[in-house]
Amino acid sequence: MNHILHWLGRQPAVVIVAAATVLTVSIGVLDYNTSPMVSFSTLYVIPIGMAVWFVSFRAGVVFSILSVVLWMWGNFAAHIFVSPLVPFWNSTIRLSFYLIFAVVLRNLLVLQRDLEHRVIERTSVIAKAVADRMLLEKELLAISERERRSIGQDLHDSLCQHLTGTALAAQVLGEKLASRNAPESQSADKVARLVEEGISMSRQLAAGLQPVEPSPDGLMQALQQFSETTSSLFNVNCRFECESPVLVRDNGVATHLYRIAQEAVSNAIKHGRAATVLVSLNVQEDGTALAIHDDGVGLPEEPLRRKGLGLGIMAYRANVIGAVFNVQRGRSSGSVVTCTVPLSLKVAGAMP
Repeated sequence: MNHILHWLGRQPAVVIVAAATVLTVSIGVLDYNTSPMVSFSTLYVIPIGMAVWFVSFRAGVVFSILSVVLWMWGNFAAHIFVSPLVPFWNSTIRLSFYLIFAVVLRNLLVLQRDLEHRVIERTSVIAKAVADRMLLEKELLAISERERRSIGQDLHDSLCQHLTGTALAAQVLGEKLASRNAPESQSADKVARLVEEGISMSRQLAAGLQPVEPSPDGLMQALQQFSETTSSLFNVNCRFECESPVLVRDNGVATHLYRIAQEAVSNAIKHGRAATVLVSLNVQEDGTALAIHDDGVGLPEEPLRRKGLGLGIMAYRANVIGAVFNVQRGRSSGSVVTCTVPLSLKVAGAMP
């Protein structure tokens, strides 16, 4: 039934009128050829309804009158009335019924169209609100990343330079004290070493706040350095593979991909107790793909509901940059986290 209504809704008014006319005449002929004890007058509501719903209310009125005329013609031709007033009375009753049916159907049609219009308006408002919210969240993330880069740049340019000058001053002081055979020279050397350690810690902190350099190959360099640092800090086999150089022109996208890899590796080591983690970056047919494989214990049954795994954050970051995010269990063990940036975004590609 729905298919028929959908098909009728796609037809021009002329076709609907022709079909309703044929149907009305057919019902009239059927009503004429059957016994007077059997009436098919109720079937006239079908072409009347077609006219009202798919053409106009006026067309429904015309077919209501046509239906009554055909019904009267059939009954007059059969000579079944004992009084000339009976057919006119019955015709009035039937015409009233058809017109009431047409009015009710017209009102239902108006209500349906009004409801559809309201649904479209509400949907448009909701879609705009969702789009505005996503844009705001994207801006907030971009602001957060800019502030991180700014703080990292300040640490590198200001604090590290200041500590470097302090270390040099401590070394000079130690050399002067040593030339005088003063016992405080060892303390000065210790201060110089502590300041150098502070410089190293500040540089690591600055690198963590600004992990990806604003260059097309910055993501590759950042992931390579991150893999090496992870291997030395956590005593695991973390390596980075890239079959061919992948250039990411949008530093914001590159930073989000780096954060996703960072979170995925952290989950694999801390929660999955993995001993081997492979981070790969490649250009495929469907886009630029970042993948993190590990040999840990794998994912829980409902990982997104488990607190502390950060999968929701990774999925959100992927959604912000328009990437496709997926997490699944490995074939033999562990888990596989993938994030694919579609080629349609034109933010990444292989080096020619």
